[in-house]
Amino acid sequence: MSYEESRFIEPPKREEAVIFCDLCQYIFSIWVTYSNLLENIPESLEKERGINLNEFLETPPGRCMGILNSTTLEHLILQIAKLHDPVITGKNENLCIDLFVSHLDWSNEEKTGIKKIREGLFRFYEFNIEVRNKILAHNDRGIFRTNASLGSFPRGEDEKYFSLLAEFCTLIWNRFHTDANMVVPQRVFEFLKYGLERDNLCPSNDARILRSLIVDNISP
Repeated sequence: MSYEESRFIEPPKREEAVIFCDLCQYIFSIWVTYSNLLENIPESLEKERGINLNEFLETPPGRCMGILNSTTLEHLILQIAKLHDPVITGKNENLCIDLFVSHLDWSNEEKTGIKKIREGLFRFYEFNIEVRNKILAHNDRGIFRTNASLGSFPRGEDEKYFSLLAEFCTLIWNRFHTDANMVVPQRVFEFLKYGLERDNLCPSNDARILRSLIVDNISP
């Protein structure tokens, strides 16, 4: 019997559920920052200032923005990847999606729902798994030799992924917050690409402000 098969996995506690949801909220903040700042700068420069993207990328600000773009995107993919780790890696247990799916006592109805969400999350994650395995976790020689293009979320699929992740967090959070008298009550998570307009502290607002500052002050 292997180590993974023989080891007893303690069910996750409420404190771990809170940490997991906080991690997902952090990943959401990276995504909306990328989406509302770096992803939109090229189009904003072209439409609002008439600045060609290729020419901009040859300027000092453009080169800097290129580095920030790739760094933020790689960090986003890596943080998502960690959510999809197996429950056990070597001798270590991971705070991951499958820990909550497989090691909580769900009712049959709840189990059907959470497994469906899990399947959707992993289906969308498959778009990025090669990036994680061959670029972010390792410097794969074959990829560098062939300069092959690896996956990313196709247009619109990132929004589907984060919508499912919000559903997952809602289920996990409310599974551990069932007492109406608790200081922190039940909640519904929303992970929307362009942020929450009613939430002034949503990082999407900060990203849009910074984008406007950059676009308005870049010299053609």
